[in-house]
Amino acid sequence: MTDFDELLIDAVRRRDFLYDKAMKGFRLPKLKTAGWREIANEVGGTEQECMRSWASLRDRFGKELRRLEAPSGSGAPKIEPWPLIDSMMFLREHVKPRRHIFWFKKVF
Repeated sequence: MTDFDELLIDAVRRRDFLYDKAMKGFRLPKLKTAGWREIANEVGGTEQECMRSWASLRDRFGKELRRLEAPSGSGAPKIEPWPLIDSMMFLREHVKPRRHIFWFKKVF
């Protein structure tokens, strides 16, 4: 956990068009580009660095959320909670687990 991560999370939280698919601006590339430019200036990084770091944080949040919501007795190991989980909980309703479909080849 770094100050950069905390600043980035806070900056993205205030720009819901970057993560909320229900927002009109979510599908507007110019608005998203402007948002990332503002964030980069605010946190002191490049646009690419901010987008890459955000993708990493968002992915980690999804993994941590699945781990937290694992049913009791699932064999999931008890490990120390990720320090940024509380800061990222605003994403909870926006991060949906993917449905896994397994294709099995029938053997005769």
